[in-house]
Amino acid sequence: MATIGLGVALLITGPLSEKIGRTRLIHLSLTLSGIVGLACAIAPSWPALLGLRLLQGIALAGLPAVATAYLREELHAGTHARAAGLYIGGTALGGMSGRLVTGWVAEAAGWRWALAAVALLGLFCAFVVAGVLPASRNFAPGARGR
Repeated sequence: MATIGLGVALLITGPLSEKIGRTRLIHLSLTLSGIVGLACAIAPSWPALLGLRLLQGIALAGLPAVATAYLREELHAGTHARAAGLYIGGTALGGMSGRLVTGWVAEAAGWRWALAAVALLGLFCAFVVAGVLPASRNFAPGARGR
């Protein structure tokens, strides 16, 4: 369900970033997906969990929709390929980390705690990004063709 939500929302969040800005969408996306992740941990039923996972995918879509555009706008042209590679590697590391954390925590404390743990990890990452991601310097609202 999260993948479906992510895939559909990618079609909307890219153009949305042209209006509200790249960094704002990145921060909003990371924070909302972590909050929805915490709600998943206390979902009262299977249908509620599925709906929340769909919502989580929608909330997260802002990051992959604009991350490479942000990097392209903010970094020197000679570093684009390296930065994109690091971003892709980071997403793979993040995906693997989420699976490892949920596996370990689920084994020790159950699936609800596993979902809460990975949501808290996501919120921690949102906090770190809020502190270290430089504001856009080269973004112009509504700019196309970069």
